[in-house]
Amino acid sequence: MNRIEVHLWVAAVLQWLVAASNIFAARIFAYRENIARVTPFVREVFIVQNVYIMATVVMFGIVCVAFAPELAGGSALGRFLSGFLAI
Repeated sequence: MNRIEVHLWVAAVLQWLVAASNIFAARIFAYRENIARVTPFVREVFIVQNVYIMATVVMFGIVCVAFAPELAGGSALGRFLSGFLAI
């Protein structure tokens, strides 16, 4: 395992922490109380967007762990994905 792979594992843990922080954000920002005041359509859009964003961040963390050698390998796809995930 090279140094870049270790950094990818650290990035995965950080991404999972970001996803987990959304669970606490729901309480801090009182999502339940605030979202009760909007129309059902807006409520559904909000919930779907939050779930999608959390799932995407979790999956990026999984990609960083499961495919660390490929991301660190130097192929064009690996460089692109690593750059995208870093940004």
